[in-house]
Amino acid sequence: MAQDQWNSSLYDQKHSFVYEYGKDLLALLAPQPGERILDLGCGTGHLSRYLEGRYGWKMVPLDLAAEGLQYGRSLGVQRMVQGNIAALPFADGSF
Repeated sequence: MAQDQWNSSLYDQKHSFVYEYGKDLLALLAPQPGERILDLGCGTGHLSRYLEGRYGWKMVPLDLAAEGLQYGRSLGVQRMVQGNIAALPFADGSF
């Protein structure tokens, strides 16, 4: 497999520790009702889905890899956005 190809299943198998560790850490954010949280480099969106379901936070998962976002959407992750963290794609300046 070329380095620039994305394999969502392999990502979930080999890198699940990233979103697993993030669960407890992100609880320290103490977001207020109505706040939106940008999940930069969300991968397949598991952490966003978990936090939204567990805490009711309004998550906005963002990643550059279209394949990862497509996979996340197939798992029911909402509002996934494709974009580069160096040039956020939010015209309204919300983030």
